[in-house]
Amino acid sequence: MPAPTWPPDPKEAFKLTAREYGVDPADLGMDPDDDQQAEQAILAAFLFKNPGRQLTTGEKVGLGLDETRRSMAAWLAMVTGRRFPIAPSDPAATDGNVIFLPQALPPPLEHTDSLLFRAMALLQAGFLQHGVLNSQAVLRSIYDDWVLRSCFHLLAARYVVGRWSAAYPGIARDFRATAILDKAAIMRVNLTVVPTQGMPAAFKPLYKGLLAGENWREAGPEAAAAQRAVAAVDAITRQQAAIPVILGQARRLREAYRRMHLGPPPAPYFTGILRPEWMLALRAHDQAAEDAWKQGPTPLRQLRAAVATQGHSGGLSRKGPRGGLGLRQFIKKKVRRTLQGPGEPGELARSPAYGELRDQYRSRQHSPSPGSWTPEASWQELVDIPPAAGHEDGVPYDEWDPSSGTYRLAACRVLDRPAQAGPADSYHRLVQANRGPITQVRRAFQALRQEERWLHGRPEGSDIDIDRVIASFCDVHSGMEPDRNIYMSFQREREQVAILVMVDLSGSTVGRVIHLEQEALVILAEGLRTLGFPHAFYGFHNHGPRACQMERIKGFDEQYGEPVFKRMGNLQPGGATRLGAFIRHGAHLLSQQPQSRRIMLVLSDGRPEDRDGYRGRQGIEDSAMAVHEAQRLGVHIHCTSLDPSTGAPEYLGRIFGRGRFLVLPDVDPLPRKLPQVLRGLIR
Repeated sequence: MPAPTWPPDPKEAFKLTAREYGVDPADLGMDPDDDQQAEQAILAAFLFKNPGRQLTTGEKVGLGLDETRRSMAAWLAMVTGRRFPIAPSDPAATDGNVIFLPQALPPPLEHTDSLLFRAMALLQAGFLQHGVLNSQAVLRSIYDDWVLRSCFHLLAARYVVGRWSAAYPGIARDFRATAILDKAAIMRVNLTVVPTQGMPAAFKPLYKGLLAGENWREAGPEAAAAQRAVAAVDAITRQQAAIPVILGQARRLREAYRRMHLGPPPAPYFTGILRPEWMLALRAHDQAAEDAWKQGPTPLRQLRAAVATQGHSGGLSRKGPRGGLGLRQFIKKKVRRTLQGPGEPGELARSPAYGELRDQYRSRQHSPSPGSWTPEASWQELVDIPPAAGHEDGVPYDEWDPSSGTYRLAACRVLDRPAQAGPADSYHRLVQANRGPITQVRRAFQALRQEERWLHGRPEGSDIDIDRVIASFCDVHSGMEPDRNIYMSFQREREQVAILVMVDLSGSTVGRVIHLEQEALVILAEGLRTLGFPHAFYGFHNHGPRACQMERIKGFDEQYGEPVFKRMGNLQPGGATRLGAFIRHGAHLLSQQPQSRRIMLVLSDGRPEDRDGYRGRQGIEDSAMAVHEAQRLGVHIHCTSLDPSTGAPEYLGRIFGRGRFLVLPDVDPLPRKLPQVLRGLIR
């Protein structure tokens, strides 16, 4: 082999220089004849070649989001008429305001990557633009059912692709090009990648129009349900019909797949993932943040709160600003100070001032409407007597008299005491006997726990986003308009909840009922321990109006341990059901909790009644008024009743309101139904 000559000829020099710069001569598409052309070709390839990309772990990736974010945001605003902030998150998703896209696409780097990014962004924007995710009821429906969520997701993606394609022919070509990309067809169930080989034929019609390939053309009897769903979505002509049709077809698919013992159908990579929990948790908070400016700047808001705290509410609303006292609370405070005499709170009712004002109150003969507040509506609410837990005389509560339309002051007393204890083995035996249901409840409640995260690129927030500040400074120095979204905010995706479970321990629960109530409480307690929200369990029964027993099974401040296990595993029934008194005391216990949402779950086996005539209309109307008083304190009440009588729905509706009770005709499903009811209230 002859030795290389020096200086080399132009062609050989070109090849050597190309190798030195890491450029393949074949990629240049030319064979230069002189040094000048060779130099221009090498410099062009070196300067404009896409650099190699990899993650910090060393894994190579395709196109990065930062390289296309600005141009894609402008293109998205042009197509949709709405400006969507774009932030990194894998897989693609949306929280109703921000479009989240992967930080980088899977390798290798291809010229179609920008097309895939655009398709992902346009699909997420289409979910919002075409109203698919604008219904709270839909978000709650698909939140905890993965099969329903996946079916809804695929049908909604098909609908959005069809709407965009019909509006813009150029976008239709983009979606057709996306459908043949291998990266777009990566299949996921939630965050788990699953293989396409061996996919059930019952799923395949769902991908028609989203992905292209011979694999999706198979059809058989098992695919009939999916074919009908696809045809129904394709036939939608009005946006108002989109949500009912898509959700209805998704529910039919879920039932069909359940009969076939199939799980959720996987979603292609470019369709992203639906995150209803983000939108369910954020909308109320975002609306409050958007309306905060109406209260003026921060110093002014603080001044208004300070004025309200002193009682000078002026033009403020009756409830006052958050953190302030407000007019109504100020009146309560003044009245309490006027009536408060020396001694313990239990002695307040015996003070002369109390008796004088009580006589004035009785003379008014006022009958308030349950849904509105008036100063005469409830003496108990106006004075707000603080109960003394464990006081030997108990806590006095008023009762509503429907015949006279007035309150009977201090008509009953509630004794708040620990429940009777027994051997701790009873609790542990119930846990051992119900391992299967407890595992299911734990998994269901675990899904309600939401992660906390930082939201970057916000127009306002609690901290500075350093990376975006640096980028903005660079934009300023380069003569470009800087991005003003330089803050980040910390988001908790679910408000804290305080839960009180009250169990009827009257004499009518003796036998199988008390056993299944105890079993249901154990299952529920194990689920709530997983959830981590503050909660309490109380039993109730009474022996006359002056001895209403609220038996503390587990208090809000108590930790699970032997004392709680001994009480929860050994419930003892006996007595009557003076329901109004127990609801009032439970509402007071919840009102002392700092959580923004308070839930009371009542488990009862019959009508409210007691031996002094507290039955029939008297018991029902007083219990209904107690529920209204609790609602004014911000307590959400739901009743699960074991009353098999035909008149149960009527009186329960009068007491708790429509949709706030559940009647179980048989006691057997109680351990399974009670956790489901509470989970629905939390969600």
